[in-house]
Amino acid sequence: MDKYSLHGNGLEAVEGAVQKVVAECMKKLDQPYQSYDVTKDIDSHDENRRYGIQDAVWASAYGYRPYSVVHPPEPDRTAKPYPQSVITALSGRDKHGRAIAPDTKAANGREIPRGGCQGEADRTVRVPYDYPEGLEAARAVYFDGFKASLSDRRVKKIFQQWSSCMAGKGLTYQSPLAAMGSQEFAEGEVSAHERDVALADINCKNEVNLVPRWNAVEADIERQMISKRSKVLENFLQLQTEKIQAAKGLLKQ
Repeated sequence: MDKYSLHGNGLEAVEGAVQKVVAECMKKLDQPYQSYDVTKDIDSHDENRRYGIQDAVWASAYGYRPYSVVHPPEPDRTAKPYPQSVITALSGRDKHGRAIAPDTKAANGREIPRGGCQGEADRTVRVPYDYPEGLEAARAVYFDGFKASLSDRRVKKIFQQWSSCMAGKGLTYQSPLAAMGSQEFAEGEVSAHERDVALADINCKNEVNLVPRWNAVEADIERQMISKRSKVLENFLQLQTEKIQAAKGLLKQ
């Protein structure tokens, strides 16, 4: 399903194009604006835990805790709040959060676009390629395919094998998701027990080849779901591709 989602360089291009349009718009309105580094939001340290924890090095130090919990972002204590004029130019809303009148102008006499500079950026980069039906279909396959895999007999068998492996280590969990989501590992300090369980979890995943086998089952389910929505998803993929190419072109200007 990755090909239907914006990620990696594609996502970076689209978000970068949005930032460029916003910055240029704010400059026209003579309003200060500092573009942010979109890669900081895209390059997350947290691993994909769709099939549970897999990073043994991380587990040996932090158990089941994700990076964002162990290392929460530090607040920027030097940041100052934007003046209302900047917020209005950026969002197209007044101090009460209401949409400004269509002919509202910035201090330099330039008209603020509908929805502010953010609205202009969305209309330039995203809106021409919006396809709600396609987005809904892609999300349905992604989420419903995973949900269906959990009740598939093939995955249940894999879970049983993993659970038996864990039992051999004196641990009782029905599935990797149950272990990862256990309340005992949700709060407090990371204990030696949590680290041991997380490592045992990963070792048992490797022993029964859980991730590749589960992924294969889910992919099989997704293929069946995609075949029923093929035309919609083909159109959605085409629009996603066009959006990325247009964003890359805009960044070169």
